[in-house]
Amino acid sequence: MKKKMVLIFLVLVIGMMLSACGGGDEEESKDKEKEEASAENKDKEESADADEKNAEVETKDKEKNSDHPDSEEKNEAKVGSRLNPVPFDQTAIVETTMKNTSEPSESYKAKLEISIEEVLRGKKAEAMLTNENQVKQQPDAAGNELVLVKVKGKVVESETEDYALKLSGNDFDFVSNDGNVYHEGDSVKVPDDLQEELYNGAEGTGYVGGFVEVGDNFKIRYEAESGPVFFESE
Repeated sequence: MKKKMVLIFLVLVIGMMLSACGGGDEEESKDKEKEEASAENKDKEESADADEKNAEVETKDKEKNSDHPDSEEKNEAKVGSRLNPVPFDQTAIVETTMKNTSEPSESYKAKLEISIEEVLRGKKAEAMLTNENQVKQQPDAAGNELVLVKVKGKVVESETEDYALKLSGNDFDFVSNDGNVYHEGDSVKVPDDLQEELYNGAEGTGYVGGFVEVGDNFKIRYEAESGPVFFESE
């Protein structure tokens, strides 16, 4: 009888222990499931936040583009092209060469900084001519006005220290917003006209003159050896 009671007691104890172990495993399993669900929800929230940020940036870009219909086309065109000219307050670095004038085949690579420092139009340009005792010049075509553009150039890098780069008004043209090159005014005489001879590290400024249509947002074209570079005039 006592043996039976001991056996029953042992069975009950073992059963309770197994039940306790099974309950612990179940609770641990539930805890793991909760942690995994929490982590998954957190990942979803972070992903949603990232999507909102991307969407906001994209929306802002679209709003900017909607204000400027040509901005998408400008972004695709390289800076300095006619569709995407160098902004008025920025400097362009142009690859060019320094040449030995007595031996044209002897040339050296160089880099030239160019910026538009000032644009005077109409009465302001005429006033400058008057102040410099220059003869007042009138356009041949009705609706055109005098324009004076101050250009700055600096040789920032060169393979030679012995030869200079020539920079003059003949290197520049004015191009209308419609794409026509202004030829009237090629012989305009301006004070402090651009006539520079620059060695490595040297800089110089001067004016380029001409006539353009009143109110035209014309472009300033520099004829570089690697191709034309366009600048905004305002």
